[in-house]
Amino acid sequence: MDSGAAKPKDTFMMMTKMSYLKCMVCGVEIRPLDLGHYDPTEFEQQMWEGGTVDKLYMPYGSRFDGNVYVFAMCDDCIETKHKEGVIRLKSQG
Repeated sequence: MDSGAAKPKDTFMMMTKMSYLKCMVCGVEIRPLDLGHYDPTEFEQQMWEGGTVDKLYMPYGSRFDGNVYVFAMCDDCIETKHKEGVIRLKSQG
C-alpha cells in the first residue's frame, strides 16, 4: 500500500523548484538574497535573507545513517536557541 509520502528523489526535485525554504523552528520563509545567482542544488552555498540553510549529514549510529537533510533556520530562532543553550557557537580559531 502506497502511503503517498514523497520518496527522497521526489523530495529533492520538489525542493529544487522552490525559491525559499521555511525555518524548521517557526516556519518563517527564508529566501535567497539574489535569485539571479540562485543554484537550488547547492543550498548551503547561497546567501540567505534573515537566516541560514545548510545540510545535515546523518552519521553512523543514527537510525537515519547516510541520509542528508537540507534545513533552514531563521536568525531570530538561531538567537533564541543559542540563548536557551540548545545550539552552541563554535569557537573561532
